[in-house]
Amino acid sequence: MHLKIEDLRITIEGEEAVRSSSFSVPEGSITALIGESGGGKSLTAKAIAGLLPRRARAEGMILFDSQDLLAMSERDRDRLRGRGIAYVFQDAAASLNPVYTIGQQLSRITGHKDSSGIIRSFGLEGSDGKYPFELSGGMQMRAELMLASSLSPALLIADEITAPLDNASASSILALLSRSRPEGGSILLITHDIRRAAAAADRIVVMHAGVTVEEGGKAEVLSHPMHPYTQALLRCSRLEATGEGKLWTIPGSMPLPGERIEGCTFRSRCPFPCCDAPQWQGSGQHRVRCTHPLHMLS
Repeated sequence: MHLKIEDLRITIEGEEAVRSSSFSVPEGSITALIGESGGGKSLTAKAIAGLLPRRARAEGMILFDSQDLLAMSERDRDRLRGRGIAYVFQDAAASLNPVYTIGQQLSRITGHKDSSGIIRSFGLEGSDGKYPFELSGGMQMRAELMLASSLSPALLIADEITAPLDNASASSILALLSRSRPEGGSILLITHDIRRAAAAADRIVVMHAGVTVEEGGKAEVLSHPMHPYTQALLRCSRLEATGEGKLWTIPGSMPLPGERIEGCTFRSRCPFPCCDAPQWQGSGQHRVRCTHPLHMLS
């Protein structure tokens, strides 16, 4: 197992922001972590990369090649960054260094003067001598993805990288993300758009209000969703109409960080009789945190 997270909990100034995150990213996979904004996806990703804000505290276990990242010293975490774990942020303009050209930034990372091959492979021909502000949003994201991929990391985390882009640019970036993955390398794609996850990933993890509620292969999760939240996300993504002719939406709102919750985090929004303390159930690679998952399949 390349990356395995067990009961990750994150508090910020004493308030629970991630209540219980548990999932795996197998070696060589593209795993999408999906759910509504504010559900704890990016905080989970930042905990993996060691990028949580100072006021945040993480507990639980994050195993990366059998090493517990939460038990590592900061010096050891620094050694992992780049070649072990690389991170692509949503705001590429803010992530790129404004005082160096794209080519200079790449050379500073790889140590090679001639980087024309990798620049060409990311569709950035002629951009190596340009500064980030001279590039469009889509080209800036290509540049950030190139820099993050340049050392062939074992795990690449892509955090909402398509959110600021139009559909055409987003599709090309996702295709580039898949092509740029090194042999044996894994990708964790953070997205609130289940359609993007379906297009790019081979595994899907669903998260709601700081809790992972379903995990499995893309085909199984999309064709046989076992959690009512996953079903709701799919209905919204298909733009299905209700009996009244209105677009279908998920009722209610997600619990806020720090809000006291009894039992399932989806309880107040669930159309089914809810349970007190749902535990993981399922066989093989497809599992769900729900007391009555089989009822959801009918």
